[in-house]
Amino acid sequence: MRQYIRLLPLALLALLTACDMHSSDNGELDGYWQMHTVDTLGGKSADIRSEKIFWAVQADLLEMVQLKGDITSHRYKDMVFRFQLNNGELRVSNPFWKARNIGDEPITDVEDVKPYGLSEINQTFRVEQLNSSDMTLSTDHLRLHFRKY
Repeated sequence: MRQYIRLLPLALLALLTACDMHSSDNGELDGYWQMHTVDTLGGKSADIRSEKIFWAVQADLLEMVQLKGDITSHRYKDMVFRFQLNNGELRVSNPFWKARNIGDEPITDVEDVKPYGLSEINQTFRVEQLNSSDMTLSTDHLRLHFRKY
């Protein structure tokens, strides 16, 4: 597990430099985020820092990865989404697996995106808070809290 954590900065650097140069107008959204708390809108809250779920944002790509569990399992590969940030909403769409052993393939099973805070393949979040250190996103059912690295 430690070898994967040590590779995290290299993976992020590769993500940020592997793409063609695109200008980004994402403001505070750009960067590397860890999901730390999930609230149900019914009042329950769960600390999920130990799940090691990260979102990396650059240009129009959002990469989601979970650094826990069986790293060879299909469910623990990087996911890449397109996204749009407009008028206080973050829309993530068109997800695909980014994995060396299976290639880039579309994600069609909603169960694969649920651990990352999504309840739909193409999801729209309300942006409740977004600054240089914290982000809070919500749907009709969940509120996701992130801290920025």
